[in-house]
Amino acid sequence: MNLGSYFIQAVHRLHYTRPTPLWWWMLMILPTNAYRMGVALRQWAYQVRFKKNVYLPVPVISVGNLTTGGTGKTPMTVAIAHYLHHELKLKVGILSRGYGATEPQAYARAENPQYGDEAFMIQNACPFATVIVGRKRCENALRLIKESPIEVLVLDDGFQYLPLARDLNVLLIDETARLGNGHILPLGPLREPLASLRRADSLLMTRSLDASSLDYLNALIRKSKARKTQADLVPQRLTGFTSLLKPENTQALEQLAGKNSLLFTGIGNPQQFIDSVKATEAHVLDALILADHEALEGYALEQLQQLWQKHEKPLILCTHKDAVKLNIPALGDLADSIHIVEFELLLPEGFKQLVKRFVGLGERQGPVQFEAPVLTEKAVITALGD
Repeated sequence: MNLGSYFIQAVHRLHYTRPTPLWWWMLMILPTNAYRMGVALRQWAYQVRFKKNVYLPVPVISVGNLTTGGTGKTPMTVAIAHYLHHELKLKVGILSRGYGATEPQAYARAENPQYGDEAFMIQNACPFATVIVGRKRCENALRLIKESPIEVLVLDDGFQYLPLARDLNVLLIDETARLGNGHILPLGPLREPLASLRRADSLLMTRSLDASSLDYLNALIRKSKARKTQADLVPQRLTGFTSLLKPENTQALEQLAGKNSLLFTGIGNPQQFIDSVKATEAHVLDALILADHEALEGYALEQLQQLWQKHEKPLILCTHKDAVKLNIPALGDLADSIHIVEFELLLPEGFKQLVKRFVGLGERQGPVQFEAPVLTEKAVITALGD
């Protein structure tokens, strides 16, 4: 593990430690208050129309989260796109910022993992959709609609992207991590205060079927006074695993039971992946954790090769997000042992009906109006005192 990865994981552990260590609170409280004010000012600028929202002639669904790290945004984007296309018979466009790209693009089809690993995954999983990468998503949305007969747009990781108005705001929370220590960046993992939940039409807990999780979501809704927000649970299902070199052959999960396995992954929530594999009764010998979006190369590849030799060349498991960044010729003998764990998110019926009501029947509600607290002196003092 390189120094950067170690630092990121150390901060992640602090973000999800309760109670927050006093030394960490003292170190981070001033930059946290500065960040909080920046978020409030940005939201206020859109509320008073100092900054303008772009409204599109087609419905827009935003998928995002309140926290840093992984909550299942990419598989949720894929699941929503499949529902829109296969069940509602709509032509789908998907906009991605291309985060983690080694070759950032202003406007490009997501046909190369170097333009963004998650966008490339989405394009592969949704061949019927047009996936566009680029930071200026308002401009890209207008261009895409002009060039293609798109009937609905899905905005990946779009909750904080305020310039583009949306019809349906979907917010995800991961069951295994939830909201961490509850503080905003850099003291905690929240990108913005909990009150921002009021912008969400749908609040979904991913990777959960526990009724207590639904109670937790409803408690958050009441606490943030998010009166329009609908809560639901989105379970995750592992569907099998495939060979890196022979992806056409999917093997049943039952075949992992009792097998010695090594894991490597560079995703936002690596523990969730590790726990999911262990739930198959695979014998996990070790796990190499990379930084989010980090590719298996250089020193990380050497580490995996050493672990593989040490444990007598067992099966190696990773996610699709890891696999799309692999340089197969550089892997050598490892390539034969690497397998990709397949999984999917299952959309609840209540959420499907919500999507259908907003976009599927053509009865558009109109893009949601952005709401944020007015920056009075009292509001600023209150924000700093949270």
